[in-house]
Amino acid sequence: MLVLTSAFFTVPVSADTDDSLQQVLDRGTLIVGTSADNPPKEYIRMIDGREEIVGFDIDIAKN
Repeated sequence: MLVLTSAFFTVPVSADTDDSLQQVLDRGTLIVGTSADNPPKEYIRMIDGREEIVGFDIDIAKN
């Protein structure tokens, strides 16, 4: 039953038609969504009197 059901809900995707990477390259900016409540991956820290989201996920996204 699971095999038959999954056959009806699959959507064929071709890498030739996926232009997501090209859109990011054209825009010149990568937009990252995160939740700042998961230290050490990301968390809020006061830096120079301002709240900033920091953590290793943020460091990776910046590089």
